[in-house]
Amino acid sequence: MAKAINFLLSKFKYVLLLYFIIQIIFLFKFPLIYTSDSGYYFKLAQDCISHHGFYPLPQHLFEDYIVAPLYVNFIIILLLIFNSSFTIGIFNIVLNAIQIFLLYKITTIIIDEKAARISVILYILYLNNLGLVMLNLTELFFTVIVSGGLYFFLKQKSRSLFIAGIFCGLSIAIRPIGWALVLSFLTIETYRVYKKEVRFRGVSYLIAGLFIIVLLFGSISKLYFGEFIYTSNNGPLNILMGANDNANGGFYAKVFDKGQPGYIEHPENLTYYQKQEFWKNNAGSWITAHPLKWVMLFPKKLLNMFAWDDVSVSKIVFNNFNLYNFLKAVKEHVPMGIAFAGFSTIEIFIWGTLQVYHHLFYFFILFFFIFGIIKYRFKVFSNSDFNLLLLFLLIGIMMTIATIGDPRFKYPYMFIIFIFNSLFISNYFLVKEN
Repeated sequence: MAKAINFLLSKFKYVLLLYFIIQIIFLFKFPLIYTSDSGYYFKLAQDCISHHGFYPLPQHLFEDYIVAPLYVNFIIILLLIFNSSFTIGIFNIVLNAIQIFLLYKITTIIIDEKAARISVILYILYLNNLGLVMLNLTELFFTVIVSGGLYFFLKQKSRSLFIAGIFCGLSIAIRPIGWALVLSFLTIETYRVYKKEVRFRGVSYLIAGLFIIVLLFGSISKLYFGEFIYTSNNGPLNILMGANDNANGGFYAKVFDKGQPGYIEHPENLTYYQKQEFWKNNAGSWITAHPLKWVMLFPKKLLNMFAWDDVSVSKIVFNNFNLYNFLKAVKEHVPMGIAFAGFSTIEIFIWGTLQVYHHLFYFFILFFFIFGIIKYRFKVFSNSDFNLLLLFLLIGIMMTIATIGDPRFKYPYMFIIFIFNSLFISNYFLVKEN
């Protein structure tokens, strides 16, 4: 293991170069066909472009929810420059480059340069980061914004704390889970004030940056949309999917079928906030009536998040098939010839090989993360920067399992696991060899 790590470290620049060449090849080689959430964000952006405005527009008042307004508006700007999915692919490659840079910088600040290189190599070997280049999802953009916030917070200067607050506001404008970053920053900074390590003004700079972005973004949406919207508001919908008699801890769209608690007779007649209020009341009523049953769903939600990890690996080979489709076919005893209909033998072989490699790597880094936290607990818990990362991870996961569990939802925390593993690998394998 140590020899393989040292070899990759010695060829670090070449590994980086090869990684970006592969991304560009994939972008040119495979057509970008967006479905599901990727297709919905693309459609929203195209709607806004055709109406010469930004998201949300008045016609979106009767949608089921407002989602990732900052991300959708970024896509609008990109498509105004060149209206093609290829533009989004280029943007994703740029985001990958920025994320690698920030991951390197953050790890260097917290640990050292060798660990930073290890964390970047782990990032590259994690195939979801490659597959996301060919999708149109919020995960990569959100993670870059979170990483930017962490980087500036760790610098611990007045100006950098203000910028960290700005990044917090931007993260919330993509996903409400950005509040986990805010709470983590405020908790650590307040503790440092209590210990008289820093002055309280750092907290005020942080809050000021956050407040400015929320006010600015909400005011712009008020101008275009007539409502003060600065973040996604699909929380009640997700909570209801994880709070009903048939909830299984994962995505459960049947809760919106007729006769189910999420069903609305004429949804086109209700505004997004009327629908969200309806779903919130029904979810709240069920949770109040079944608090223990709701809590007992938390382990299932965690299992749905972490038991498998095909966020975008399948996209490297297939457009409309992934590990979930395969597992569903196995569960329902669908013949493999039918499940893989339309795919060549070589495609199926490559897909299977990538899945095996990726999941072996994924479970290794999960296991080593848990192992390292236990083995190096004194080093970890005595460092406030490590505590900050763990706090964000913990609060974020707690906020997530209040809704539903999905493999995609853990993606923003994976780079944190890479940072920890860079320390553990450096200490366990490389130091041991020396």
